[in-house]
Amino acid sequence: MPLNKLRSRSAAALVALALWAGCQGTPDDLSESDLPYDIKGKVVSVEPGDKTVTLDHEDIPGLMKGMVMEFSVQDAALLEGLQPGDAVEGKLKRKAGEFIIIELHKRSA
Repeated sequence: MPLNKLRSRSAAALVALALWAGCQGTPDDLSESDLPYDIKGKVVSVEPGDKTVTLDHEDIPGLMKGMVMEFSVQDAALLEGLQPGDAVEGKLKRKAGEFIIIELHKRSA
């Protein structure tokens, strides 16, 4: 086989392989059925009307380092009785590129 034809076929094979690899899922493509992450931290602020809570959270292994961050909550009822300074724990899921708290309660001392 002539060298030019061999190079052309090799290049085509590499392009096809790259396209195939690009179509494979990435960690950002997690579905709602993926297991939730545990989250622990302190409440910084609560906005029940917006269904959000800002937490100063600990490291979430396999997801992110600890930081102060605002989160959406699945249900505003999760925020009932929470005040800034409360130590909390719960569960967090990814949904459509967002992080949503699906469970949240005060930590027992």
